[in-house]
Formats: sequence, C-alpha cells, structure tokens
Amino acid sequence: MNSVITLQFANQDKDGPHGIEVTLAPPPYNRMAMMDGPAIHGAFVSSLPAARNDTDPVAQTVFQIRQPGRYYYLCQYLGHTADGMYGKLIADSRPDTKNHNTP
Repeated sequence: MNSVITLQFANQDKDGPHGIEVTLAPPPYNRMAMMDGPAIHGAFVSSLPAARNDTDPVAQTVFQIRQPGRYYYLCQYLGHTADGMYGKLIADSRPDTKNHNTP
C-alpha cells in the first residue's frame, strides 16, 4: 500500500488560530496526543492565523500512507480536541469496489 494524500486546511475561525496533524492516537483525547508528533512524515499543517476580513488562511500538505490502519487528524491547540476538533482517516489496502461518497 502506498497512498498519496493531499490535505488542504482552511481556518474559518475568526476567534483564533488552528493547526492540524495526523496521529495514531485515537480518541478520547484526555491528554495532549499532538505532543507525540505526527504519525506520518509531512502529515502536519502548522498554525494558521485566525480568519480576517473575509479571508480564510489556507495551507496544504502532501504525505504518504504506507500502512493500512486508522489514523486521526486533530487540531494541535490545547483543548481543541476536547471540543471535537478531530476526525478519522481509514487506510485500507483492499481494492475500492464501492462508492463511498456519503454526506
């Protein structure tokens, strides 16, 4: 398995900065999982400033997933994962035979 992932991140929050990284640590996040560092080299978007003047700061990173498994993306700022700023990526080495376009 060798999947190339392009992750684009836009900070639409006018109240503060955000960043994102991919980790192997699953929720719940009762500790600072981001302190482990990214699980995959390059799977990291450093701090983006707060949105201003109808402009959302945007950053992009490209990385490879070489092993099947569950990976989690989360905001690196203290308390943000506890507020729900995280999600899951599933890397599966089986051929994709279904349409996974779900809302």
